[in-house]
Amino acid sequence: MASNERFRQFVQRCRKEERACQRLSLLSFLYNPIQRVPRYVMLLKTYMKHLDNRNPDKASVQSAVTSLNRLLFEANKLCNFTKDGSGTIKLPHTPSRTLR
Repeated sequence: MASNERFRQFVQRCRKEERACQRLSLLSFLYNPIQRVPRYVMLLKTYMKHLDNRNPDKASVQSAVTSLNRLLFEANKLCNFTKDGSGTIKLPHTPSRTLR
């Protein structure tokens, strides 16, 4: 963060001004892309229920659901966040860096 002055200023502004980041923490922005994947899985499963078994798209949609589930499983293994008593989240492989 020290190497990117604009990013550092953005993070400071978000911490100071609630309206600057829509009252969301930096972690909220980092979680957003991760939280979309399960929604896509649910959407595709719902779509698949309405497809006729003879529809040529059914196999592709099933393959996409399988791939996304595999992605979620692997991401979950990599993102095993641990929270200590202070409310600080420690990221794996970065013992000296923490996010609040």
